[in-house]
Amino acid sequence: MWWFTTGVALAGLAAAGAGVATVLQAPGWLVVTSGGLSASASLVAPFIWPAVTARRQHGQQRWSAWTQMVDVWPWAANVDVEVGTGPVTAGVLDARRALVRFRLRRVELRTLLDWCTDPAAAPVHVVSGPAGIGKTRLAVQLATELAIEPTPWVTGAAYPGCAAAAVQAADALRRPALVVLDQADTRLDLVPMFAALASAGPSVRVLLLARTATDGQWWQQLRQSVANQQQAPWLRRVGHLPLLSLGGSAHAQQQLFGKAIDALAHHFDVRFQRPPQLGTAAPDAPIAMLHAAALVAVLRAQQRRSARPVDADETVWKELVDHEAQVWLAAADRYDAGLLPDTQRQTVACAALLGAKDEADAIELLRRIPDLHGTDRERRHRVAEWLHAMYPGVPPQWLSTIEPQQLAERLIFTEIARDDAFTEQLLADIPDHRMARILVLLGTAAPTHPWASRRLGQILRRQPDVALPVAIQITSGTLLLDQIIADCVDQLALPSGLVDELWRALPNAESTATLLRTIVAVTRRRLDQPALTAVDEARRQHDLANALRWADETLTAQHHAERAVELWRDCSQLDPRHRHELVAALRTLAALYRLSARYAEAVSLGRQAVDICQDLSRVDPDANRRLCAQAFGALAAALRDAGHTEEAVQVWRQAVALWQDLSHTDPDVNARWHADALKLFGSALREAGQTEEAVRVGRQAVDLWQQLSDTDPDANRRLYADALNSFGNTLSEAGQVEEAVRVSRQAADLWQDLYGADPDANGRTYAAALRILSAALGDAGQVEEAVRVSRQAVDLWQELCQLNPGFQDQFAGALQDHGSALSDAGQIEEAVRVSRQAVDLWQELSRADPDANQRWYALGLKGLGTVLRRAGQVDEAVRVGRQAADLWQELSRADPDANQRWYANAMLALSNAWLEHGNVAEARSAAQGAVAQLRALTIRKPYDVHRRELANAQRWLANFA
Repeated sequence: MWWFTTGVALAGLAAAGAGVATVLQAPGWLVVTSGGLSASASLVAPFIWPAVTARRQHGQQRWSAWTQMVDVWPWAANVDVEVGTGPVTAGVLDARRALVRFRLRRVELRTLLDWCTDPAAAPVHVVSGPAGIGKTRLAVQLATELAIEPTPWVTGAAYPGCAAAAVQAADALRRPALVVLDQADTRLDLVPMFAALASAGPSVRVLLLARTATDGQWWQQLRQSVANQQQAPWLRRVGHLPLLSLGGSAHAQQQLFGKAIDALAHHFDVRFQRPPQLGTAAPDAPIAMLHAAALVAVLRAQQRRSARPVDADETVWKELVDHEAQVWLAAADRYDAGLLPDTQRQTVACAALLGAKDEADAIELLRRIPDLHGTDRERRHRVAEWLHAMYPGVPPQWLSTIEPQQLAERLIFTEIARDDAFTEQLLADIPDHRMARILVLLGTAAPTHPWASRRLGQILRRQPDVALPVAIQITSGTLLLDQIIADCVDQLALPSGLVDELWRALPNAESTATLLRTIVAVTRRRLDQPALTAVDEARRQHDLANALRWADETLTAQHHAERAVELWRDCSQLDPRHRHELVAALRTLAALYRLSARYAEAVSLGRQAVDICQDLSRVDPDANRRLCAQAFGALAAALRDAGHTEEAVQVWRQAVALWQDLSHTDPDVNARWHADALKLFGSALREAGQTEEAVRVGRQAVDLWQQLSDTDPDANRRLYADALNSFGNTLSEAGQVEEAVRVSRQAADLWQDLYGADPDANGRTYAAALRILSAALGDAGQVEEAVRVSRQAVDLWQELCQLNPGFQDQFAGALQDHGSALSDAGQIEEAVRVSRQAVDLWQELSRADPDANQRWYALGLKGLGTVLRRAGQVDEAVRVGRQAADLWQELSRADPDANQRWYANAMLALSNAWLEHGNVAEARSAAQGAVAQLRALTIRKPYDVHRRELANAQRWLANFA
């Protein structure tokens, strides 16, 4: 169906015809042919617009399809439109015929009707669900209902390659219009469609039907592409309606089967002595499969064959193909085609896959059939006429195809898998306009059919310039397919222009590892090309550094980022216009240095980027505010990592002010940046001890992320949950324990939902949220729940460590939290065991990477000392407490701003241990040391948290008086 016919008819109401003709400078009755996937790309207006209303004598509005085209949808169920005129039978299952009465999806229908008639709604809505679930039938019924609205709607289908023209034609009607795009998750024309929709009037609605939901990579890539071009400010409000199976139980399946039996028996004029029975049905069998089973039962009765129960599983498609084959055989005799049964199947499969726009095209197409390859043209002409008699198309298509789609796919799959000689000729030199259809078909089968993987690889290697960009766009996100693509790219000398397609396919940090490997391989090849200019080399070095960064090859990425910075420095000296690229390269290199704990160098690069941005802003402030905001953010992050917390706060303050201005000017582009800057600013304030302002800023960040998440949950829900995590930490630090528990619990619940939907993407963040909630519960005295939640966090981090040893530091932190919770709950023996395990792991990590882990090791020692003291093991508590205090003293000398507070806390813990040991003099001395450290820190930084901790330490010291 949709892959076969892409020619286009544009029709309007009698009343609307003149309007369409005026806009398009054509008569009201207009047939316009187009390229799409089936005709030359030079043809124009590729669009089917099958929607004309007529008024019945009694005043009822109904629809009539004026065109005679096979792919025109009969949008009203009460209009008997022939979708095809051949002798075949399975076409009665075409959802566009609406042969079986629409009954069970009234709620979903009402949702779509409300969307169409809501003037404030986004102009796009997505309906998703597996093949055969009922998406097309729901769209047909929606068109029927819209036709009887007080102001009748025009509804039409836009076929592959035609989406933008469809929207433009709909807008030209100047009346309510619905454009339906089937198989949206495999289409290549959605970005141009969104561009056309951006300039269309408010009366146009677009319904996307997709097998994959909006959490799939196709939608994320589309959103990113459209957002980058700022084409759709309403993008975050796009609705999504997932369809669930109607056949979830045996009773429901039997009912659906029975209703289909009634409709099909009436259509074929078949009478039953006993109603047919449904046999074994696949779990959650889609409605198309149940209808196919009903058709098999009716055909058996028509041919007076066995009345045994019909199974609703994959075998039903095989039996329907066999029924179709009987028609092929009878027709072949009439046309003297002289085809063996196997050749007949191959011929129909070839036509279904590749199609033909005219008789000559069909005759040439038949050369791909092994038994017809060397035959004369006259014989191939007879075979072409045989095909046309069974599957007649209408201009500009000469052939239609088998319906429903699942039946065509079954035949094509079977023939490709069965005969290598046929497959080799079928898939050789694929026309460009057929590439997407073939790759979608093979990509669908590849995860479960080795032959499909093999054939997909062959096509990519034979026609890389055509196939690879298409394959990446429509199949990336599946590990197996990414692997095939990456392997092919590794082996190819890349054609011109392909690399840019590959780079644009990189969906930021959440790409699969194999697609990242593809980008790395391609970008390395680009660097190997001879005679590169300095600018070209600089761009490619920067591209490769970014790809390696996302692929976690940090050290190699640093090498290329350093080279990019060096080249951009030279280029910007020769041409100051390249300073923007230099700033971007400096930010990338600074981020890589931070990952390697080269904090001082990262700060230096950040300062350089800010200096350049400020110079640029003096010349043109408005044009460079965004660049400055990004540079300030990069510098603040580096300062924070380097322990320069106070300066980081000041730089974040400047960044937030810039993002706030930018967000007011253009919220669609900048609101997320503003929200993220607020969150990071709040974290920096918390670490600097400015808890009162940190709470205020953190609350602002959470409120803004909540607004963004409410309007676009798919894009912003994770970031909202992350902001809640950060805010929960801040509230705990500020001593607002009850609100900290509430906010942390809200964050953990959100992450739990996200983790359930996608464990691979959200396991780490859910585990981190559990740690934060556990700490908040402990602070609030809810010790039993704190133990339960901290145990969950330990279990999850342990599981994640088995997959990625790089999470060992998080596992150690979770163990430490759990030990503290156990101690608070009075489970002292278990607390000691768990705390020792945490300290042992921190010690091992600290030896391997002291810069990254020594502070955490010191915190672990302090926590273990406290647990040992509570367990009555005072000698060891003193030894461990002294070890912790010594380590914090060393860290404090190196960086007092970052560590003096923690050194004072370690001294207070040691004072407690000495007192339990009975050595009052040592306890007093340690307490005096803690007070001295906190007094000096409070004088230097008179923050709330420092004052509060100094007061606590002074109260403790007063006990010794």
